[in-house]
Amino acid sequence: MHAWKQLRGEIASATRLNFERLALSLLRLMWPDLFRPPEGDQLDVAGVDLAAGLEGTHLECAVQCKGFYAAEQLTRSNYRQIKKSVETYLASPFSCDDYVLFHNRDSRDRALTAAIEADLERIVQAGKAARAKVWDRQTFIRDYSKEVRRHLIERLTRHSDRTLERMSRIFDFGDIYVPAVPVSEQRLTLVRGERPKIEGATPVALREPAKLISHPSKTRWTLLMGLFGTGKSSAALRAAQHSNRLLIYTRCADMSARDGGVGTNSLMESVIGSLALFEDFDEESRARLVRLSGTLLRQALVGEENSALLILDGLDENRDYATPRGVMTLSSALAELRCPILFTTREEHFNATFGNYENLLEDHSTKGGARREARLLRLEPWTDEQVAQFLDRAAERSDQQNIRRLKNRLEAGDVAERELQLLRHPLFLQMIASLAASGEETGTSAADVLGKWTYLKMSRDLQSDRVLPGNVYNALDYATAMGEALQEVAGAMIEHRSGSTVLTETVSEEFATAVLAKAFPGHVQNVVTATSASLLIPSGPKLGARSQLMFSHRIFQEYYLARHLVATGADCHDFPPEVVDLCRQMQDS
Repeated sequence: MHAWKQLRGEIASATRLNFERLALSLLRLMWPDLFRPPEGDQLDVAGVDLAAGLEGTHLECAVQCKGFYAAEQLTRSNYRQIKKSVETYLASPFSCDDYVLFHNRDSRDRALTAAIEADLERIVQAGKAARAKVWDRQTFIRDYSKEVRRHLIERLTRHSDRTLERMSRIFDFGDIYVPAVPVSEQRLTLVRGERPKIEGATPVALREPAKLISHPSKTRWTLLMGLFGTGKSSAALRAAQHSNRLLIYTRCADMSARDGGVGTNSLMESVIGSLALFEDFDEESRARLVRLSGTLLRQALVGEENSALLILDGLDENRDYATPRGVMTLSSALAELRCPILFTTREEHFNATFGNYENLLEDHSTKGGARREARLLRLEPWTDEQVAQFLDRAAERSDQQNIRRLKNRLEAGDVAERELQLLRHPLFLQMIASLAASGEETGTSAADVLGKWTYLKMSRDLQSDRVLPGNVYNALDYATAMGEALQEVAGAMIEHRSGSTVLTETVSEEFATAVLAKAFPGHVQNVVTATSASLLIPSGPKLGARSQLMFSHRIFQEYYLARHLVATGADCHDFPPEVVDLCRQMQDS
């Protein structure tokens, strides 16, 4: 509870104007439009230090701030100052819904506390406030922690809902959901001093991943894996719809480990910070709320009876945690939590990183006990049955007959093996359905589909009212210029390590806008023009003057990196296998 102890110290040591500034920062969580009246203003003269919701002479909230010093507890002298402010407010023309007296001493003197409460009751009896209360340092911390917790739960819920909605909007048929898909399950058992065991619990069968995630067995650790674009993130987010659990969803790519390792408190802060839950607050308040929320989240999740589900999505996309050592660090920080924990990662990352399975849930301490078990859920390629279900629903939403024809070809067995592999891949199926609905040919390789779909998306973006990086006279010219800019951006989002090349998660706004300035000369570029009609999105809220951008989906970053490598004639053999495969497809076409 270090963050809360620090806050108690801040409150206790703040005096007069500094206390008002601190109170303003804290109380905006309850009253977002709270403001501090200028000195000499009518409200200031009326003894109102902070106010919210002013309409005529009525306020939503009126706050009297008293930052005392010297004595630890409230004194008679302090009380006289409080009473004087109360009398001033009673004589003023103002009224309010809530009148709050906030002071920074304790209330061990019950006689003085009773006198203050009697004065506040006079405010209510006089019709100057519907409600009136006093906060000393202790009672404020108690009530504020409840308020932070309430906001945290509400914002976590909204975040997962918004994330699923945003993911669904990327594609024309992104909200079509096929619940039962091929899934296999294994069980990993680790016992200290023994070789790990991996046993096949359930062979490949049609199951609902979202339900498997939201109704975990006694096994607390679950690893959901599959090829890119097979629906891992979607299944994780939809898990909230199948239970009453609080879903704590975070993208691993947005998290960062602190130098020298990570503890449970700091990991929870990293989770809260990565979700940008408090982006509507100023930088100082946001930092404080992240620290306080991280402590509360840890406190909640270590409880035996908590009803949360922690999802760490895309373990392979975090440079700090994707390595075996990183996984050890991460699992150690998570070991004391008592909620179910789900990791998702690409299957190729699991195979490459966890060949030594002891690394998966290893721990340098005894946290978590000598025995660990984990479920390994694998999303398998779709069968023709799931593809047909998806195409049926897409055909109901589109006037184009191409989708129905595609489904008929599938049922008649008139689909070549190369095209069938793409159709059985949920991500490419989305793109193929979009192209078919637009009357476009779909292409016969992943690179073909990506090229055609990205052009279609940019062309459609131009038909919307968007801020563009330059004048647009021709959709093809725009897509070509933007495509070349995205190639350069993707080409810069790499890092060389020990003979191999890995992709980085973000790129600076400065670099991206400089690239756009070359592609669209004569126009001023900013984060809006960089993300309005491209495949780049902000990685999070803008902090100060700096912002980081990322590709909206990992596959787009890989695609444009492959284009960059082919265009520059670079050797791609030490790049990730997905990039190498795309390069070969482009070279063979």
